[in-house]
Amino acid sequence: MSTGAKKAEGALAAAALEFERELERYERLASELQRTEVSSEKTLARSKKLLADASESEQRLGGLLGGLLAAMNGARDTQQTSMEHVLGAAKRMQVRAAELQTLLDRFTKLGAAAREVHGPVAQVAERQAQGATADELLPALNEVRGRMDSVITEAEAIAGLAREGNWPDLVREASALRDQVQAMRNRVLHVQRDVAQRATS
Repeated sequence: MSTGAKKAEGALAAAALEFERELERYERLASELQRTEVSSEKTLARSKKLLADASESEQRLGGLLGGLLAAMNGARDTQQTSMEHVLGAAKRMQVRAAELQTLLDRFTKLGAAAREVHGPVAQVAERQAQGATADELLPALNEVRGRMDSVITEAEAIAGLAREGNWPDLVREASALRDQVQAMRNRVLHVQRDVAQRATS
């Protein structure tokens, strides 16, 4: 609970308690006045005293009621401010959730694209092992490298957006995927150079 909320709550509780105590005192005085019979000079004096005390208590109640109403207004203002804070936080959370979901959707598609690269890489390796010529292998290697370049570019874009949006977990995951595909791309590039050299030798 914030300091402002504590002050508002404390002021309201204190004002209510003080008003309640004075109201109880006023009720006692009124009850005693009602029971008192004026049958002597002594009871007359006592009745005057009770009446004066009751009048004083009534005036005090009016002032305390004003303080109680002010405290209630303060509590209402605090509630309104807190409610606005809650609504603002809810809107920010909604925006952040939508932002994260958009990035996660892109990352999911990226992961699928990265997995799809493994198949063509394995096929090229198999064809190479079967003795395929350079003219047969180089177009396939170029296609695989192009697909890897697209995955790496998208991974870097997602990592950049995640970094700007302060999503550190997604930054790490996108960067890790980029590094994995980059390492695979380097191996493909090495194979591509070897094949190209054999073709010219």
